[in-house]
Amino acid sequence: SEIMRDIKLKLKSAPKNLKPLFAVEGGAVVGKDLKLLETLKSDGVCYLTLTWNGENAIAGGSGTDKGLTRFGREAIR
Repeated sequence: SEIMRDIKLKLKSAPKNLKPLFAVEGGAVVGKDLKLLETLKSDGVCYLTLTWNGENAIAGGSGTDKGLTRFGREAIR
C-alpha cells in the first residue's frame, strides 16, 4: 500500500538498530477474505490480533465466549 511504502522509505534513513514491527489491531479489517492476509503480509505486517473488543468473522470479542469461528480457524492456518 502507499502508506506502507512511505513508512519503508522513511525507515531507510532511520538508525540501523530501529526495527519496527508492523501490526494490525483486530481482524475485522480482513472481513472474510483470506487473500487480504497475504496482502497485509506482503505489505510488511508481522502480526494481526484476532479481535479488538467486538466480534468479527475470525472470533468472538471480549464480551463473549464464542472463541474462533470456522473462518478464524482457516485464517490461522
